[in-house]
Amino acid sequence: MSDAKKRFSKFQLIRESVDVASWPVLNIEALADEKKERVESRLKALQAYLLHGATVLEIEEKYKVSSSSLFKMIERAILTDSDGELVGFRAALLNYRLGSYSRKAQVGDASSEPATNGDAGVFGQLLTQHPQLVEKIRPWVKQYKPRAGGGEKRLASFHDLFLKECRKQGVTTSEYPFNRRGKGKRALAEYIKRCARERANEQREDLAKQLEEQICIRASAPLQEIQIDGHQLDLRLTVREKDQYGLTSCYEIICVWIILVIDVHTRCVLGYSLALGRNYDQTDLLKAIYRSIAPHNRPAPVIPDVMYKVEGGFPAEKMEELVWATGLIYKVDNALSHHATDVWKKVENLLGSVVDYGPPHRPNDRAIVEAFFRFLVDNFSHRVVGSKGSHSRDQIIKRLAPKGGDLSLLLTLEEMHHALDIVISDYNGRPHISIAPHSPLELFVRTSRELGLFFNRLDKRFHDIHAFTDKTQLVRVRSDGKLSAYINFMHVRYRNLPALKSSVGEEVIIQWDPYNISYLKVYTRAGDYLGEVYPPGSWATPHSEKLRSRLMSAVKHGQIDYSENSLADMLQALQKANNWGERDIATYNLKHTGAATLPVSTPPPLPPPHPPKERLRRSYITKDDSHE
Repeated sequence: MSDAKKRFSKFQLIRESVDVASWPVLNIEALADEKKERVESRLKALQAYLLHGATVLEIEEKYKVSSSSLFKMIERAILTDSDGELVGFRAALLNYRLGSYSRKAQVGDASSEPATNGDAGVFGQLLTQHPQLVEKIRPWVKQYKPRAGGGEKRLASFHDLFLKECRKQGVTTSEYPFNRRGKGKRALAEYIKRCARERANEQREDLAKQLEEQICIRASAPLQEIQIDGHQLDLRLTVREKDQYGLTSCYEIICVWIILVIDVHTRCVLGYSLALGRNYDQTDLLKAIYRSIAPHNRPAPVIPDVMYKVEGGFPAEKMEELVWATGLIYKVDNALSHHATDVWKKVENLLGSVVDYGPPHRPNDRAIVEAFFRFLVDNFSHRVVGSKGSHSRDQIIKRLAPKGGDLSLLLTLEEMHHALDIVISDYNGRPHISIAPHSPLELFVRTSRELGLFFNRLDKRFHDIHAFTDKTQLVRVRSDGKLSAYINFMHVRYRNLPALKSSVGEEVIIQWDPYNISYLKVYTRAGDYLGEVYPPGSWATPHSEKLRSRLMSAVKHGQIDYSENSLADMLQALQKANNWGERDIATYNLKHTGAATLPVSTPPPLPPPHPPKERLRRSYITKDDSHE
């Protein structure tokens, strides 16, 4: 302990003007349960020593953190990261590194059983020993594009060239990558992908710098510039459902997002959508865009004696000409759901608008929508029982926690939606300091009416939300018998003989709702509607395509058994295998099946060695004299 004291002194921090109290508080809620306890004790030990004057012996007794670990954390905390910021309380995280990993151990020789693990950093070590390989790989990075981006060159062809270059550089067959089963194929692919992402980020940053140097023209009329972003509501919510016995049960859910669409010139909220889960996806984003141009539908009034202000509302409610009017530029951040191909294609092709992603990690570039989220926090989510606060140590969490853990004191999802719609509607009708003395709604409507503005409009064919948000694909109708026809979709055969009998062997267009693939709509290539097709009984429960993918992946990796039992059985088996919490189960079920809990049948029998082959159903056979 004496050596540790020589290495570090609290007076050193004072001399260097390091304000420990101003370090950002570390949010550990996202950590796994097995890591959370250990990180929390390390964090408390660090705070107790630096802020509260606790001694090393007190910390060892109370938090079970040794003096050597404590001083190592402090030494790391006063270092700076790549952004020039102090590491601070992030030093309490396990295995936190400031730089990338660099392998020092040498790779073993070849053997009859090539190694399949313990190769961390070996590819980087190879590039360090043979820097000419980096120069050879650099042109491949420029040629590489993912399939979604129109790429044609496969990574396998790069691997063959890579092995030839390794031989030229003198790498023998007893050395890496030749002494490994995959010959470094996966490591090369990951390296090329990482370099391609870094190159794309550099190009975006260069473009952003060029745009910053140009004259910035501010929006001068409604719908010239629109900002879109998502915000996780800091609220604990519940859902109430009747089970199979007719009894009402209450379930707590987590992670509700609001995706907001707001006009920059008038600060008027055009529309929004709610999304469940750890994050929102492209369909949730498209729903928010659709609801910003469609007539506003108020949620069912479930909170008694609460009314909307007359001055409030949404633009489409006050002026009929604004219904289905689309914006010119939609500004979003660089979230994965925002970059989805289906999103920017529909915004550009259906709305006739431009998507502006802006520079990464620059929230101030969308300051209008970020300011509204601050308003929402101050005036809604942090004033309701069950608020989760700004961070894990926020005192408001205790003050607004339901007494005795009574879930009936929390808002239901429907009550929250009703209250949120009123808050947003009233915000639109309240005078805004940035556009004083007008309110956002008044400025939007008066400017549109008095200036006689004309707006682009969404085509009537896409006024239905399913036509706007659903996905489509071209597939071929196949047959496995004289009186059968089916479509393969996500590893399941969809059938309906009357709808498909005239299209066997031909390509048709299928359309589906990403949150309900219990049926598909089928059209000819000319656009004529043929009908709907349905999966076998085990997949007949409404469920999302993401749930189907997850279950199929779990079957493939042996986590659950594929059987003819219901989807609910497979989903519960997956959740038990991964030890999900109750709130995660309720949230996931509600998002991907439409119900927080699903009835589960009796334990399934032993599964067959292979997935059972679907058989022709009687309902698919049409009446025919030759088959009476």
